[in-house]
Amino acid sequence: MRIATGLILAALLATPAMAQNASPPPAAATATAFSADTPLEAVVADPAAKAALDKTLPTLAKHPAFEQFKSMSLKQLQGYSEGKITDEMVAKVDADLKALSAKP
Repeated sequence: MRIATGLILAALLATPAMAQNASPPPAAATATAFSADTPLEAVVADPAAKAALDKTLPTLAKHPAFEQFKSMSLKQLQGYSEGKITDEMVAKVDADLKALSAKP
């Protein structure tokens, strides 16, 4: 029983060491894909994505209630904007965000 327990412990302790030697995934696999369906807090956290959002909606991330709606996507927020965020604005931001994902 002690031998079996020792072998199991040795295997468990060796696993993290093996994982550290694994090579990281290619950059393309770790790139974040952004769109108008991405939560705004994720968009604002990425400088390039925030710039794409700010190009069309420059004051959105500075809105006093941003903390309250940051978990929503731009498409979700549009429904609460009383027409201030138009379909054209959402489409422009969506295209700009998707263009970021297409860049190598």
